[in-house]
Amino acid sequence: MPTQIPRTGLFQILQTNLSQETIVALLNEAELTFTKRQRDLEAKRQYPCWQICPMCGEIFWRTPAWTKKAKVNTCSKECVAAWRAQDKERLNLLRRIANTGRDGWTEQSMESYLEKMTGPNNPAWKGGVMYFKTHGNYVGVKYVRCPNEYREMARKDGYVMEHRLVVAQHLGRCLKRTEVVHHKDHDPTNNNPDNLMLFASNSQHKRYEATGRPPPLWQL
Repeated sequence: MPTQIPRTGLFQILQTNLSQETIVALLNEAELTFTKRQRDLEAKRQYPCWQICPMCGEIFWRTPAWTKKAKVNTCSKECVAAWRAQDKERLNLLRRIANTGRDGWTEQSMESYLEKMTGPNNPAWKGGVMYFKTHGNYVGVKYVRCPNEYREMARKDGYVMEHRLVVAQHLGRCLKRTEVVHHKDHDPTNNNPDNLMLFASNSQHKRYEATGRPPPLWQL
């Protein structure tokens, strides 16, 4: 730590029962007293030397190099990463407010609205399930939230076809992109394990449909 405050004085200030704001003020005052290069200390990005981390609340020395581009003073790389994530969420929230076109909306009112309309609170909630819409009378494929251990099978939005997830869970591994799950009764909404068969490729699946061969890789 490049502080010029003697260890005894530094320890005494840090061990006081005063508020963090007062401790920081005392530390910066002592820094100006003991430093030999006051002009350098008061230069841009150099003063105040002691600050409070806005993320974790810890008192730390100066502006670390990794926070200069982030435009925020934090005590560690973990805190600056947390700040960036928080700032990104706030910007997304402000964009959603702007996209609504409603005057007088604030961050608090938007957060309250999103809380009321997110998940089970939303009148259109279907239990975290969505259906892929298709043309004609064909029934859409059912998508569900993908567990983390099978995340590589999911789409970018975190959803995966339920029948593929059912087979993957029975096998205990993620399915390959070339592997195809077949419904025995040709009903895409019937995803019971005993109604599903796994084939190595779509060509094998089509041949099985036409000739009954080759046998599937898996079925109950």
